[in-house]
Amino acid sequence: MFLLRFCALLIAGGAAFGQGGYTLTVNPGVVSAGGQSFTLVVSLLATSTFSSNPTPQSTWVVRWNGSPRPTVLTPNGNGQLAATIPSTDIGQPGFAEITVLDQATGIVYPAFASVLVAVDVNVSDWAYDSVRNRFYVTVPTGGSRPNAPAESVVTIDASTGAILNAVNVGPKPTLLAISDDCSYLYVSVSGGTEISRISLASFLLDLQIPIGTGEVVSWMQVMPGSPKTIAASETSTGTNPGGLFVYDNAISRAPGLSVNYQRFVFVDAATIVAGAAGFPMRIWKISATGLTPGDQLANNTTQDLPYAYADGWILGESSRLYDFAGVRPSVQPDISGTGAIVPGKSRLLVLGNGSPSNSSSLGAFDESTITDFGRLALQGVTSLIIGTSSRLLTWGADGVAFVVNQQLFFGHTELAAASPTASAAGTVNAATLRTGGVAPGEILSIFGSNLGLAAGRSLEFSSLRQVSSDLGQTQVWFDGFPGTMLYTSSGQINVVAPFEIAGKTSTRVQVWYQGIPSAFLPLPVTTAAPGIFTQNGSGTGPASILNADYTLNTASQAAPAGSAVSVYATGGGLTSPASSDGQQDVYANPLSANLQVFLNGTAVPVLYAGSAPGLVAGVVQVNFQIPSNFPPSSAVTLQLSAGGITSPAGVTMSVR
Repeated sequence: MFLLRFCALLIAGGAAFGQGGYTLTVNPGVVSAGGQSFTLVVSLLATSTFSSNPTPQSTWVVRWNGSPRPTVLTPNGNGQLAATIPSTDIGQPGFAEITVLDQATGIVYPAFASVLVAVDVNVSDWAYDSVRNRFYVTVPTGGSRPNAPAESVVTIDASTGAILNAVNVGPKPTLLAISDDCSYLYVSVSGGTEISRISLASFLLDLQIPIGTGEVVSWMQVMPGSPKTIAASETSTGTNPGGLFVYDNAISRAPGLSVNYQRFVFVDAATIVAGAAGFPMRIWKISATGLTPGDQLANNTTQDLPYAYADGWILGESSRLYDFAGVRPSVQPDISGTGAIVPGKSRLLVLGNGSPSNSSSLGAFDESTITDFGRLALQGVTSLIIGTSSRLLTWGADGVAFVVNQQLFFGHTELAAASPTASAAGTVNAATLRTGGVAPGEILSIFGSNLGLAAGRSLEFSSLRQVSSDLGQTQVWFDGFPGTMLYTSSGQINVVAPFEIAGKTSTRVQVWYQGIPSAFLPLPVTTAAPGIFTQNGSGTGPASILNADYTLNTASQAAPAGSAVSVYATGGGLTSPASSDGQQDVYANPLSANLQVFLNGTAVPVLYAGSAPGLVAGVVQVNFQIPSNFPPSSAVTLQLSAGGITSPAGVTMSVR
């Protein structure tokens, strides 16, 4: 029953300190999947030099992905929490969200950190197979792990992180390249003079491509649409000049390029963009007979190296984007590191260091404007990312993967997912489940996709008697004013519209999840939109009513004629004095709009209509009296009218 669950969630007490400017530190920040249970040490720190660090209390607990874990205060008295994390929490790779909850007050402190759960295998390079949902990694010399022998190519299940099988392709395998149809995997064998090819249907060595004596492959990529054709940049270690070569089933197209290009990317099957240190990027055309030079890449004056191509952009080594057509200016995010373009989503991801200095994160940006979206803090790999040249890869619907210090990290994040999606038709009064104008303080249900956590999460407090506007990293904004978050999941949000929209004729609503915004959703604004909460949550049937003796009004517990009852609703509009957004109301503030109650279409005396003490602002409590001569029935129709706007029909109550 909605009302009873709602009441239980909102009751909280105790004292708390203010909620601004905190950061969490965690130790360890990286653990291996499949490991044993461990102790996670967490510190909540003030970010301002003018504020002191908060003092942890015995009622504080550390939450792992929203679930409390056994927590104690550290015995050394240094203001830290120690949580026991069971082995079941790290059974699979991923990114765990760490938060701190005060169980005495219900307050969740707004800072959060991430613990990275890595695959327990040493890695030189990796590739993703979208057909089989697998990663392939090369294991370096001396990097043996169970089921992952050194100098082999290993298969890892992307769903579970389990190591499936391994194949030997030659001494010292390093770089990997996979065809776009995932039929072949190419492996650079630095201990020999060849590139090995694996047929992924059988996961067996299929072909070996000889390269020049004394040469080492520094980069390679499979031609789009041609799984048996690969281009390789070969660096000479002897008298052979090396260069850029294209191989069809081990046969080299002539002529190759004697220039030692360190990086290149395919734009299409006929075009390569290549770069070398100290030289601008250049476009090369590919034909059946070899490669011919083209123009210098426009707006490329920084002598960058190309790392990827998507959405018409060339991604440089420094995470700068260059428009291949030369129309748009190049753009650079404020994080310095390795990047990845999320295809078809107009988004750039960057893994590296940003502001403040020496802080590492995975950041998301609009690829045209470099608008900063969300960021995932990476405390556990901060010192490892600095000064390294890792590689970032996106996979699946919302996956990211990267290797730092020979550790493979992969998981799911909204930073790589499709943007949150909602519509006017999917935005309804939470009590009636009907569309219409939005009233100040009205509780709304927004239905859509990618709106929040898959598991769902109910409201949290940000300070004493203040419900948070950020729940599981989901926020809803109304013309720049935050809504009060009551529930979030991937498909549904329950949110209280801010009172600041009063007086407007319309409002633009936008959902943000993990920093990624939805499109703006224009909705009309009305003074009131009354809706009665029902016991089954459908908007029709028995209303959420408490009888005079505080029992729930049902057919077996009908209200006596002549008694007073309380019904709960939303959409009543402003109160006088005005309620505050997210406040757990303490006082009874009457509605500004005139409210009427109708039983079987006849107005009955209203004793009180306004905020519901103990519940969040936006919940309306209406106390009314049933006439003493009212006929008994278990299907009495009930409607409210506020400011001349009447609630939908279909709601009932029981009278005896």
